[in-house]
Amino acid sequence: NVTTDMTLPHAAGFTIEGALYNANLSTWDVTNGTLRIGSAENHAGVSTSLVNGILQVDAGTGDVLALFNISSMDSTSSIRVAHTQTPGAESISLDLVFASDVPSGATIDLSNARYAKGAIVMGIAGQYDMLGDIDVYEWDAVFFGADLGGDFTVTDDFASAFPHFHLTGDLTATGSIDIGGDYTSGAINIDGAGAGDILIAGAMLGTIAVDGIWTGDVHVSGDATGSIEVGKLGRAGRILVDGLGNGQITVGAGTLSSSFIHLHDGLGTNGAILIDDASGGIAPVGANGDIQVGPDVGFYPIPSVTYDGEIKIVGNLRGDIDVNGCHSPADLVDICVCGTNSGTITVADAGCSTQIPSPYYECPAGTCP
Repeated sequence: NVTTDMTLPHAAGFTIEGALYNANLSTWDVTNGTLRIGSAENHAGVSTSLVNGILQVDAGTGDVLALFNISSMDSTSSIRVAHTQTPGAESISLDLVFASDVPSGATIDLSNARYAKGAIVMGIAGQYDMLGDIDVYEWDAVFFGADLGGDFTVTDDFASAFPHFHLTGDLTATGSIDIGGDYTSGAINIDGAGAGDILIAGAMLGTIAVDGIWTGDVHVSGDATGSIEVGKLGRAGRILVDGLGNGQITVGAGTLSSSFIHLHDGLGTNGAILIDDASGGIAPVGANGDIQVGPDVGFYPIPSVTYDGEIKIVGNLRGDIDVNGCHSPADLVDICVCGTNSGTITVADAGCSTQIPSPYYECPAGTCP
């Protein structure tokens, strides 16, 4: 039951073989060494700084209930939790609270901490940047910080019941959120802009909201029934769904040329793409990028595509809208351009047993303001 400060010599390591209890008064600074804790229980609290140091919690048995206040962490330091367990056997509630930016090169490895909860907090107001890399097995916890400039990698499913993964700043071009399973619930909120990528290997049921301009990729490999909302889709910004889009995609202030929205398997009954629907303080520019529903053309036999939702452009259309594939029943598809249409709208279903008749698309009465 350690409750006093400890100073370790340089190039030395210190190991607590058993559990760390109630160490709420401890301040352990690690320089050129490793602080290794067998397990941390009963809300153990430790304040530390890491300079070429490693903080490791083994937690092979028992619960992990710990708070670590990290005053500083340099680019050669790491935090590891080497906990392996089965569901319901033990619980992990681990809070990491940082009092400064975490630089590129630093690592937080929770990839063995299965079924973990807790929080990574970059300052009480989320004012510090995470530029290092974070690896977790699955995520059912909170992340709160300013800029994310490192890779946040989730091996399995992502859920955020609290509900947020919240950046008060930007997802920078060097940053990414990479989910290896399904995004099952919760919200990813970015108050600033996004130049990195959000990659989801499975289905997407949660929400993504970016207030600023998005110039990276949102790529969902499965179906997307959740919502995606960005302030503006910038040049080279892409929203890609390899499965069925059965949620709402909203680009409040329009899309720039060279941007792309693609729903490979189609647009479901609850699916919608809304452009210029709400500016959110950013001047709307209309739809200048391209939108594609269905696979690329040129394949035989012609693949089927679902189109039971709608595309609505509140402003002007200058880009291309393509609907590719065989649609059954062969009804007119709902596409509304409420402003001036100086782009192209193409329905490609040549070779299908039933084809959508001319004029191919319609705008239901009352859709445009």
